[in-house]
Amino acid sequence: MGHEPGGWGETGVGAAGSDAPVGLYRQFKAQVDLICRTAVYVTRSYGGVGGGSREASPYPEWAARASNKIRFDMGRYSNVSQVEITKLKQAIQKHWPSEPGGKAATYVGKFFNRVRRETKIVAQVVGNHGTYTVSIQVLPDGIRSACSCYIGKGGYCHHCAALAATFLDEPNSFIEKVAKKLETVEGLTDLAEYLQGVSLETLLNQLKEKGVSQKAFATGIGMSTQHLSAVKSSEINNRFYHELGAIKLACLWVLEHPIEIKGK
Repeated sequence: MGHEPGGWGETGVGAAGSDAPVGLYRQFKAQVDLICRTAVYVTRSYGGVGGGSREASPYPEWAARASNKIRFDMGRYSNVSQVEITKLKQAIQKHWPSEPGGKAATYVGKFFNRVRRETKIVAQVVGNHGTYTVSIQVLPDGIRSACSCYIGKGGYCHHCAALAATFLDEPNSFIEKVAKKLETVEGLTDLAEYLQGVSLETLLNQLKEKGVSQKAFATGIGMSTQHLSAVKSSEINNRFYHELGAIKLACLWVLEHPIEIKGK
């Protein structure tokens, strides 16, 4: 599990037969077995949450019948979009008041896979050591920026400054993606889209509101609190553990099935 280059399969996440995760409470084994198998299919079919492409496996037959049901009512979202873009521009101009420096300037306009979800933008750029994923998000108390480069934790790198400048220059080049609501998920295609649009941090906060602490949840799925924290913080910094999707699915299961968890 973790950053293993070869990815992971059903056995790797303890989903095959009796090979359930070590330390998992008995009452969770059957459910997490299903969760892990579903997460494996999502990863193989769609590259997981933040991952690269993988060859799709013929998992459930009904998945082949799932159609792309993304519908955009441009009239409905146009006004909201402009408000979100304005918020992003104002926050970026406040956070990066000066023109990008020499290193950052070389990356301005070079980003691809440009996406905007509400007041968060994400894009990729080729750097000195590979392709980096860079993000900027407006929060109630300011801006959160991050880059997957080796100095990008916390957003203090020239790639983040370059993404900011790119957005100010070409805000409409970022494709708007409306977050899928959980109640509209009807198949694995929808599930993959939903998981990409919701962070582990958000799901863990929802569990906390239900009275389930991060420590209790980690214990319940047979994972150390430290590893769960590492997966959460890595996603924030645009680095993705292979088991991220499976953990998100486990969060959803607990949210949908209120249960008594030891250490609550």
